[in-house]
Amino acid sequence: MILSGLGITTLGLLYANYAFGPTEAWVAMWGTVAFFTGMAIVVGAPSLRGAGAETLGVMLITGLGALWQVPPILWWLILYGLYSRDSASATPFVARGVVALVHAIMAALCLVAVLSVARSTREQSAKTLW
Repeated sequence: MILSGLGITTLGLLYANYAFGPTEAWVAMWGTVAFFTGMAIVVGAPSLRGAGAETLGVMLITGLGALWQVPPILWWLILYGLYSRDSASATPFVARGVVALVHAIMAALCLVAVLSVARSTREQSAKTLW
């Protein structure tokens, strides 16, 4: 779970700081939201010890982290080869669809983490009943 949080945080920082070149302003905004979502996952992951509300909250945030990867996957695939340019930018940015793969990996990591925590929580709950 921490790995997926760090990945989302890193992607968010890259987008928020225009590491892919001059892009539109909403791309940087997505990066800022992704950064804070990733940080929430990283900070919340150590609280996953029981089946309490903290576990449910971190699972929810991690699930949202997976869903938050869907828009860039679609954007990268739809805009493949097209020029995307903010009015303030002097040079165009060409979208490459291969970057969608990184977002797909992050979404998969988040989903695997959520399913893993859900399974272990269910197993802990079953043990406490007996």
